[in-house]
Amino acid sequence: TEVEGVLLRMQAAQPLLRLSFLDPLDAPEVVASSARDFGLAPSELAEGGMLVVASGQRQSLIELLDLAEFGTDDLGVGAISSFVAEEALAAAIAKVSAGETPVVCLTDANGEAVVSSPTYAELERRLIRDGLAVTRIGDARGGVPHECRVVATLAPRVALSADSQRAIAEHVARGGGLFVAAAREEGGATGLELVLAELGLAFASGVVVDPNAEIGQPFTWATSRGHSVDHPVSRAFHDRRTTVWHAPRPVAIASEGGVVAQALVRSSAASTVSSGEPGRSAGATPVAGASSSKVSGARAVVWGAGVGVELSPMSSNMQLLVASLSWASGREQVSTAGDKRPNTVRLVLDARDRVWLFVLCIVLLPVAYLVAGGLLWWRRRRV
Repeated sequence: TEVEGVLLRMQAAQPLLRLSFLDPLDAPEVVASSARDFGLAPSELAEGGMLVVASGQRQSLIELLDLAEFGTDDLGVGAISSFVAEEALAAAIAKVSAGETPVVCLTDANGEAVVSSPTYAELERRLIRDGLAVTRIGDARGGVPHECRVVATLAPRVALSADSQRAIAEHVARGGGLFVAAAREEGGATGLELVLAELGLAFASGVVVDPNAEIGQPFTWATSRGHSVDHPVSRAFHDRRTTVWHAPRPVAIASEGGVVAQALVRSSAASTVSSGEPGRSAGATPVAGASSSKVSGARAVVWGAGVGVELSPMSSNMQLLVASLSWASGREQVSTAGDKRPNTVRLVLDARDRVWLFVLCIVLLPVAYLVAGGLLWWRRRRV
């Protein structure tokens, strides 16, 4: 009801905004396709509700329960503690209607299997839906085109050449974004280790094994609780979307020298790091991280794995990849209104008030009606 009121006020101010309300029971195909596209369980969307903001091919999904935080009031009764529908809707509308389209440039000459697989078509579709353009740039040894907002290297089987490394380093130095996912081969170099080190990120040795979270295949585990809630890339994934990781390499993270680095996805506390020998206990270990430079403005995201078979529909890796590329391209969340506590009026009655209310409504009012009716009848008899 609160959100519908906001939407109707927005439509009154801007008639070009069209609203359509759907009952999940009447449109199961819409729920199923949205859940698949945005990496959520259909039951979550059907039960919790969702908003889809669309303009042309671009779409942005907002889960209804994300528009409010809940707590208890002074009487211990459940209530909305803060309401952020205006801010979230304004951000979604700005995102799908933005005039600029950031370009994601993929390297595809170093054995990046994803770029040559059927999965690429789905990745391209989702990037376009998110308001991004995508193109391939070979090995980038001739230089990274200036229109590229982010360069992505998706699990290269062969390390990038020295010329490619130099071109990508120049791209990052002028504030460009970078995404690097490691290939499955433990210890295989990407060629971008020095560039990533400048941004506080590195691939450590070994692979992260999480026996408590394995999903039926050796070295393959899933997590929904391991996503950071403090970073815009992974905030919407924690405890609601499941990402899958096959033999991921640990990611080392360091914030120093004007670089702010943070883990995006961690294994559980029961995980170990294996290097072909009995694994050593490692606790919750980062397998994906992100960083930004306060000096150049560059942003980088690294995954220790996750862009192979893990991009299948059974996981939310595809959506996490889109979110990672979107953030690395320099996008910021639009904020036009802060959260607020809804105005609520609550009538509080103590025991004495309830007694007087009972006497008034159950005793005095009926007696008053009987007296008034008797007087009216007596007067008419006299007339």
